[in-house]
Amino acid sequence: MKNIKVIVYLFIITILLNGCVSPNLDKEISQAKLNKVPVLITKLQNGYPNSANGVNLHINFINLSNKTIKYLDLEVMAINQVGDPIYGEIRRKKTRLVQCMGPVAKNKAWHSDFNDTWFENVWYTSRRIVTLNVTNILIIYMDGTIKIIDKPSLISKMVVK
Repeated sequence: MKNIKVIVYLFIITILLNGCVSPNLDKEISQAKLNKVPVLITKLQNGYPNSANGVNLHINFINLSNKTIKYLDLEVMAINQVGDPIYGEIRRKKTRLVQCMGPVAKNKAWHSDFNDTWFENVWYTSRRIVTLNVTNILIIYMDGTIKIIDKPSLISKMVVK
């Protein structure tokens, strides 16, 4: 029994140290590197509405650039079953801006579930969110340089389907 606990513990540590990148992402990472995108968003998922209709947002990404990321700002839009944006019931906005705080070194992963940043109650809506679209990405590197990505064709290459 003690050996099983040790094995499970080592397995969890290995996953955390490797950035939780599964072998299934190898193809997507290779393609993203060929497309020369600075980050690959590996998870963009909403939670279920809570009792007040607050909906959480979960994000994971991998830094594929040669620089350490200080902040990654994502503007995200929730989409309903007929393809229209969902406006929040409180803020009445169709997009929400969230900030992932680093530092995130080259080839390292960032996970909203494992960081101090929780994207709770990003939307307040009773409507069913079918998909999420990233509309803008702002990357601030530790050296002070800034990269803005607002072209849908480039953003689509940065989000794992």
